[in-house]
Amino acid sequence: MPINVFEEMRKGAAYDIRQEDYVEQVHSELNRCASLCQEINATDVNDSIVDLPKGNTEIVAEFIQKAVGADLFEVETEKSYAIDYTQCTIEAKEELRNNDRPELVKMLDSVAEYDNIVVAGPCWWGTYPVAVFTQLEALDFSGKKVFPVMTHEGSGIAGAPAALKKYCHGAVVGEGLAIQGGAATGSEAKVAAWAKKNLA
Repeated sequence: MPINVFEEMRKGAAYDIRQEDYVEQVHSELNRCASLCQEINATDVNDSIVDLPKGNTEIVAEFIQKAVGADLFEVETEKSYAIDYTQCTIEAKEELRNNDRPELVKMLDSVAEYDNIVVAGPCWWGTYPVAVFTQLEALDFSGKKVFPVMTHEGSGIAGAPAALKKYCHGAVVGEGLAIQGGAATGSEAKVAAWAKKNLA
């Protein structure tokens, strides 16, 4: 049975630039995606920011759970982020530059009982929020298959597969799935088909 590690929309941010070979790519991605790659429990609907009752990634993760009976684990940071969208994106950019690893409310100790692991999150600055990396770095993925799932507002799967290759040591990275945030609530059939193909 797979486990889904997903990020609550108002928690975490940014892209890891620890390795020098990513720096140029990250800066290019930052410039290209500055207004597209952030999703903070909000989405752009008709050119306005709308507060969502449930985050897009959580919606997609629950569709995966329903399709294949997966367990869910939510990555939640100890620190709170700004409620204001623009201020939160500034905080996300700062975390990117600092290569932060925010403390989490709860950590998974092991994924030993799982063969397939889905890492789902919003696209912030071209990859998962750095809080997801806090969790991934603490786990042993030897012999596991990991699947990137990303909700986005225009950047697709972005750097999610590369991030999993980097942080899920010993794992094989499987086929990813990108869901446009504004379409998340209507994506159940697409998500279920992907889950049944890759996880069942």
